[in-house]
Formats: sequence, structure tokens, C-alpha cells
Amino acid sequence: MRTVMTSRSPVRLKKKLLDQRQTELWFTIVPPPHIRSDVSVLRDDIHYLMGHGFEGQRSMPLVSLFRYTGEYGHDLMDLVENRAKKWEPFNVFLKDFGYSVQGDRRSIYIDLVNRYAITELVEHLTGFSENIWPVLPLARNLSSGDFLKCWPYLKALNYGNQHFPCTEITIFKKENGKWIKERIISLGAE
Repeated sequence: MRTVMTSRSPVRLKKKLLDQRQTELWFTIVPPPHIRSDVSVLRDDIHYLMGHGFEGQRSMPLVSLFRYTGEYGHDLMDLVENRAKKWEPFNVFLKDFGYSVQGDRRSIYIDLVNRYAITELVEHLTGFSENIWPVLPLARNLSSGDFLKCWPYLKALNYGNQHFPCTEITIFKKENGKWIKERIISLGAE
């Protein structure tokens, strides 16, 4: 009797099965339509000032809470939902713009006045004191030249007194390379 070796070794099959069980989730706060509209207009302004498109131009405006990759995604969503029921809704206040630097690239965002409310929510939901800096992104990974074309305009704008109630958390799941809305969890539903 002869043993035939194939490219599908038991180790490869086990890894493939584990990879299939891996779930990638993104826990977020999605602003209401009037804030999403503001973001869309601001992104159009940035596009006009730079003269070309940019990373994140057409992405959904949202505040990122945290991401998870693992095989216990469903259990984590249930845990977060149970903890979210015990957290009261709150207002998210937006004011002006900021930017971050990653090497020679710049990212521009709408600043959050009360980010501590969001960091406390993340700590309550996960049990961990995450090192997060919640913002509402406008443009990501701009070259320094593109950044200098649009930053003076944004810096001079007075974007303030904007707020929205945070009453829910939206969870996205990555499927086939795209983020699909998986679940919406209400805050304070208990």
C-alpha cells in the first residue's frame, strides 16, 4: 500500500478551519444623518482643495470604539450587548478639527470634546482600559503637501456647538473584504 501526499496536509487543513472561524468585528458609534451630511460636505471641500481623491473619502463617518479578531465574536457581541444595557445614553459633542501624524502622513478629524465619555464606555464594555483616542475621521494618510493644501481652510472654520445623542453601538463584521453591518446594540435598554 502506498501513501499519497497531497498539498492538503492535516496541519494546513486545521489552519484553514481555524481561519474560517476567525471573526473580525468593529464596534463603532455611527452619527445621525445631519452629522454624516456635515462630514460629506467637509470631505468634498478637502477633495476640491487637494484636486484629487483621498483615503477615507467615501467611507461611512463613524467613531471607532474598538476592533476584535478571534473565534468568539458572537459571544463578545452578546457580552457587549448585556453590558451596554446598563450604560445610559449620552451626548457626543463635536468641536473644530485636529490632525494626527504617522511618519510622513497626516490624518484629519473632527475633534470630540467629551472623549472621556466614550473611553469610559469602552472600558465598561470590554473591561479593559483601552488606550483609544476617539475622533470622527475626515481624511486619512495625506501627504504633507496635500495636508498643507486643506489644513489652513479647516483650521479657519468654526465647527462647534454640534452634538448628537449616542443611544446605540453599531457592530460591523468583515466579510469578503467588506465591512457589513452585523448588529445594532441599544444603550440603557435595561
